Amino acid sequence: MQTIALSPLLLAPEPSETLGGYFIAAPFLIVAMTVLNLPVVGSAVRRFRLPMATRRNHALEHATILVLEASKKRRLGGRAQESGFRLYGKLTEQQIREAFEEVCRTIRSGKQLAYITPRCGSNIITALAGATSLLLFLTIASLILNLPLAVRIGSFALAVLVFFSLRRRLGNALQRRYFMATDFVDVSLRGIRREPADLAWGVPVHFVKTEVRLAARSPR
Repeated sequence: MQTIALSPLLLAPEPSETLGGYFIAAPFLIVAMTVLNLPVVGSAVRRFRLPMATRRNHALEHATILVLEASKKRRLGGRAQESGFRLYGKLTEQQIREAFEEVCRTIRSGKQLAYITPRCGSNIITALAGATSLLLFLTIASLILNLPLAVRIGSFALAVLVFFSLRRRLGNALQRRYFMATDFVDVSLRGIRREPADLAWGVPVHFVKTEVRLAARSPR
């Protein structure tokens, strides 16, 4: 929607000739852009401020889902918080317990824990923010520099290519650095409880309560 709204400025033969219409439509565009981007900005701010306990459970949630998806062959969802995480999908308590115990064994053995997934909400937020930033940058640069149409089209095509090439790696890097934490030495399961079905997902919900143990700090 944002691309459609800004494409006349970015790809028109004479962008300056379209400015008059944008000045008239400015109030509507500002409202529309705010509505479209406010959820992205709000979600990004919340995710960058996640407590460390939530980041650890976020990694455990992903790791458990990856184990479950490998055996169940279906996509699942989850949401982490400080005391554990929720799993969304048609699962039994026994299946969740077995998957979490596999995650525990991996951590205790010192093996590399698989927990990064491109389907994480943080990757979606990164992709949306990156696309919006590129679009606005190209549009403003086109107006200020008065670039020829061929240059603007080439720049737009190159930006799209670079974005789609890097967005997954960038999202995974941000996910690992800012939204996850694996500084624990051991984890254990404190309990699993069934919760009311989520109306948005339309599937059963289980809350997995965890206990995370960190490495002891040496006295100074």
